[in-house]
Amino acid sequence: MFDISMIKKRWKRVLLTLGLIIATAHLYLTLFAVQERSYIREGRHLDSYVIQGTTAGQTFNLNKVTPKVTRVVAMDNDKNIFYKLNQKQLTTRNPNITTTSVDVSSNTSSTQDTTQIVNMVPEISYNVTHILIVAYIRSGSSLTGDILQQDPDSFYVYEPLHFTEKMGKKLQSVQLLNGKYVNIERKLFFNRAFTIINSYFDCNFSNLDFGTLVHGFQTFGNKTNKFIKCYVKKLGQKINKKLATQMCAVELEKMCQNSRFRTIKTIRIPMQYAEVYLKRYPSLKVIHLVRDPRAQVNSIVSLANTTRYNVGFAKQKCRAMERDHYFSEVYRTKYPGRIKRLYYEDLASSPIKTSESLYEFTGMNFTSVVRDYITGITSAGLSSCAICSKRANSSEHVEKWRLKLAFKDIQLIDKECMSVYKHYGFLPVQTEKDLSDLSIPLRKTI
Repeated sequence: MFDISMIKKRWKRVLLTLGLIIATAHLYLTLFAVQERSYIREGRHLDSYVIQGTTAGQTFNLNKVTPKVTRVVAMDNDKNIFYKLNQKQLTTRNPNITTTSVDVSSNTSSTQDTTQIVNMVPEISYNVTHILIVAYIRSGSSLTGDILQQDPDSFYVYEPLHFTEKMGKKLQSVQLLNGKYVNIERKLFFNRAFTIINSYFDCNFSNLDFGTLVHGFQTFGNKTNKFIKCYVKKLGQKINKKLATQMCAVELEKMCQNSRFRTIKTIRIPMQYAEVYLKRYPSLKVIHLVRDPRAQVNSIVSLANTTRYNVGFAKQKCRAMERDHYFSEVYRTKYPGRIKRLYYEDLASSPIKTSESLYEFTGMNFTSVVRDYITGITSAGLSSCAICSKRANSSEHVEKWRLKLAFKDIQLIDKECMSVYKHYGFLPVQTEKDLSDLSIPLRKTI
């Protein structure tokens, strides 16, 4: 005779397994199969891609270059937000709160067209070190962030603003973990960005929205990836998405709170906003990651398989880099020992030496395990992964653009970026022969 109860148990296991597979597939289709138009704002980001997996490559579809954004909104906490537009300043949300203003934009250079930023954030003390990596698209930020998360005491968040910026073009509001709704329209991006970054730095995720928390980019963080795995598992147990997120966020907060170093990597925040966080977090260290604009353009061209936006992209990127240089110099003087300029070329050419200096700057422990990991990801691995940290040979990768870009395109980029070269020490290419002669340096030591 057949054992009916045994058959039912087996079918139940089959159905549970099938449900887990379907839930997992649904999650990864949602998180990784993202495809939309591309936008470049101030040379900072390029959002059109198809992510095929956590180590897969990207393909870009350049469609549009947006004009430079000159309206700047100074950010504060929920109690106070100041706007300074056309030299008029007004306060919203509780105007009775006393604040102080710090004008950091007395620049007399070409950055005068950027609206002044007003800073009025109260200082908060934490027994942790906060690290903010300010970078640009295709500047080596994935590699930098990955290196800095190898200290086991590090909590690393990869591009936490991507969901808000992307969905701000489509949605008016999103629901937060605490059940409230918040406006994420594009015009309010920097206000929302302030809350998101603070939430991760403070390990208080109640003000984060569900989309930000379960975004596929969070698989790039060693600890945030554990949250994603927890989320997938809960979905497989037929727990609804919101409850699954809330349950797993509890463990994520614990991992964050137990980490001495909290690192955020973003290509979506200009350097001028760094002072908001420097004032709020006395332990904050800012790493300003820079790469030769021509190398960045070449990387975009290679991914997009087009040269259509070479000049426009370079113009916007160099405009952003010029402003960031000014503010980074202001903050290096005002906050000594808390701002570090990192050249991708140095990290790729001398990964161990440069990584040691990064760990010294942040206070992290550069162990033999960390050293071995860095050696592995910079000397072997993938060469075609668009947003991965691994490179077949990172030192060769530094000069690759010189053998790929046409001399006439280089000349156009040099013309647009000449003032940036002077700030960062990059050198224009004089002749086509000089371009292909890799023994001739195109960056001077500053």
